[in-house]
Amino acid sequence: MRKYIALICILLFVFISCVRNKDPISTSSILETLDLKNFQNQYKLVFTYDGGVFSIISDGSGLKQLSNDKGDFDPIWSQSGEEIFFLVSGSRDVFKMNADGSNRINLSNTDCLCDNIAVSPDGLQVLYTEYCYDDSSHSLIVIDLTNSEKKVLIQKNLILDPIWFPGGSKILFSANDSTSCGGHFVCSDLYIIDSNGENLLQLTYTVESEFEPALSPSADKIAYWCSKGNGYESNIYIMDMDGKNAVKITDGNRDFHPIWSPDGSKIIFKSIQDDIGAVFIVNSDGSDLKNISEGISNLVGFHTLSPDGTRISFVVDTDGDLVGDAIYILDIESGNYQKLTEGWSSPQWANLRIED
Repeated sequence: MRKYIALICILLFVFISCVRNKDPISTSSILETLDLKNFQNQYKLVFTYDGGVFSIISDGSGLKQLSNDKGDFDPIWSQSGEEIFFLVSGSRDVFKMNADGSNRINLSNTDCLCDNIAVSPDGLQVLYTEYCYDDSSHSLIVIDLTNSEKKVLIQKNLILDPIWFPGGSKILFSANDSTSCGGHFVCSDLYIIDSNGENLLQLTYTVESEFEPALSPSADKIAYWCSKGNGYESNIYIMDMDGKNAVKITDGNRDFHPIWSPDGSKIIFKSIQDDIGAVFIVNSDGSDLKNISEGISNLVGFHTLSPDGTRISFVVDTDGDLVGDAIYILDIESGNYQKLTEGWSSPQWANLRIED
């Protein structure tokens, strides 16, 4: 439990650092000239705001309220875009509903704390972590959506950031299984396990902490961020699938949340420089580092990338109260950005583009 609290403290520090800017952005900035309709591919996004879960099209049209429960948060799409999975505060259960907000179902039905939802590529299984206060167990659980059966794949002191391999045969995740952290807040290593719970493979063996593993599009490399020292220094690394040949590709103070470009040539990540959060892009070999959010302050939370790799979305605190209240979209190539809508959470892009 202490390790779980310690990790929350680290991530809370990162969050606060992202929004400790004195001046909110100006909504009349010269860069705010992006034409959201001027993109060949348009997608739906899902996010939370005051009143529940909402969806919107990336050109700014089609805003719809899908739920009216203020406790709904962290919504994600199924691979087909036909369903939305999300968490509910209070019960902290895993729910799903249709993309139009109908047929709301509690999937987990537990007294434990659920988090880290990930839907399998075929849409037939949902993965999540579960922390139970009574015995301090942290479990990686998969639910078969065809029969509602739950299976515990593995238990560790702490489990975070599970993601599916293409095809759904394996799962990559970060976990703590150490009683000694060598002076660090949390020791977390990266693991791969079969989706049936067999053949656990540990990839990293360090007293540091590795978080947020991201598979390359070709599934032959893993990007992640490694936290060193007192937990407030982190950089982006890339390694082979067997955990070998780890290479540091950034050298900032606090770099985290790596996302691969669709062609696997670049990494987009969040960085905190001088207590100001920004989004950077870098080649996968560490060259050609660029700040693509220059001129934008008060970024809250994490960015998300459009499936075609042309845009990122993020949440901004526009009034300086340290709470995100507006969702923006930024064109990676030009650096221009535009407000999409009001919103609280980092919006998640649907995988399938909207047909004309």
